[in-house]
Amino acid sequence: MCNGNTYRAIIIGDTRSLAGRVILAMFCAATPSRWRAKMTTNSSPCKPVRFASSDKGMVFELQLRLRIAYSHSGQWQHMEIKLLEDFLAVASSGNFSRAAEARNVTQPAFSRRLKALEAWIGSPLLDRSSYPITLTPAGEKLLPVAERVVRDLKAARDEARTGKTESGSMLKLAMPHSLAVDFFPMWWPKVAGANAGVTAKVIADNLHDCVEALLQGSCQFLICYRSDDIANPVIAHGFEGIAIDTERLIAVKAPNAVSQPNGSVPFLGYAPDSFLGKVTANLINTSPHNFNLRLTYESAFAEALRAQALAGAGIAWLPQKLIADDLKGRRLIDSGGDLPAAELAIWLYRAVIDYEPHVETVWQAAERLAKARHAGDT
Repeated sequence: MCNGNTYRAIIIGDTRSLAGRVILAMFCAATPSRWRAKMTTNSSPCKPVRFASSDKGMVFELQLRLRIAYSHSGQWQHMEIKLLEDFLAVASSGNFSRAAEARNVTQPAFSRRLKALEAWIGSPLLDRSSYPITLTPAGEKLLPVAERVVRDLKAARDEARTGKTESGSMLKLAMPHSLAVDFFPMWWPKVAGANAGVTAKVIADNLHDCVEALLQGSCQFLICYRSDDIANPVIAHGFEGIAIDTERLIAVKAPNAVSQPNGSVPFLGYAPDSFLGKVTANLINTSPHNFNLRLTYESAFAEALRAQALAGAGIAWLPQKLIADDLKGRRLIDSGGDLPAAELAIWLYRAVIDYEPHVETVWQAAERLAKARHAGDT
C-alpha cells in the first residue's frame, strides 16, 4: 500500500511461534540501513507487523517461499537463503576457492552469487584486496544477522519436519528427469512394497540442484547416474550410497533420419554442463574415429532429445531404459558407424544423519533389491 511517498509492506505472522519469529528476523535482515523504519509487533496471533519507508519508488515484500525481494528503478532483485550461506562460507574461510568448493559450486558462479547479495544489500560486503578476504563494515554488520537468520530458518525447517500426517510419511527423492521418467516408476513399487504408509514425491532437476537439495535437507534421497570416466559431485560430500541398477547410453536414430548432402551427421546433444552431456562429450572426444557430427539441437533433457530423434532430426545418445519400447517397436534403431556406448551405474544416496523410520525402511528395501539383482546377474 502507498500513501504519498510512503510505501508499506504488511507481513502476517504470529510472533509467538518459531516460524513467526523467523519471518520477522528475515524482514529485519532485509531492511537496508538507509530506510527510516518503524517496526511494531503484536503478540496476538495473525496480527500484522507493519513497516514504513520514506524511500520513494521502493516496495518491500517478504514472500512465504522464504525469498525476499524489493523493486528499485523498476527492476526486481531476489535474495535467497543460499546467498546468505555463501556469505557465511567465505566469511568463515577467508578464501573464495575453499568457500566455493564447500558450497559445491564453481568459483565464477560463487563470485556472481556474492555480487548479487552485495547488489541486494546495496553495499560491498567483502574486501577483496586483502588476503585472506576480510569483511567490510557492512559485512561485519550483516554477519551476525545472517548467522541468526540461517540458524533460525534451519531450526524452523527441522521443526516442521517433525510433524507427521495421519496418512503416513512423505519421502522426497531428487533425481534427473530421465531417471524420473524411465527408471523410478519401475523401481519404486519394488522398494516401497507393503509400506502403504510411505508416499513418494519426485523432485526432477539437474544433478547440481539435486545434490544441493540433499545437502540442504530438502529431500531424503538422491538417485543419479555414475560413470567411472566423469567426476561425480555427489562423492565429495560423503553421502552414503548404494548401486541399485545399471544403464547404457547408446547412439540411436529414427529409421527415416535425415542425411546431410555434405556428409555430416546431424547430432542431437545434451547441454555441455549436464552430466549426460559430459558423458557424451567424453565418448566422442576419446574415440579414435571421426564421426563428422554437426550439432543441430541441444537440450539438458533426454526426453527432448528422444522426441527430436523420433522425428528423424538426427543421432542422439539416449538411456536404453528410456527408449526400450522405441527400440522394440523399431521407431528408433542403432546408429551404427562404430558409435560408442557408455556404461553407467544408477546410485541411490542419502545424507549421513539420524534417519526417520521410513527412510531406513526404504533404504533397507533398496539394499535387498540391489543385492538380489546383483545375484541374478552373476
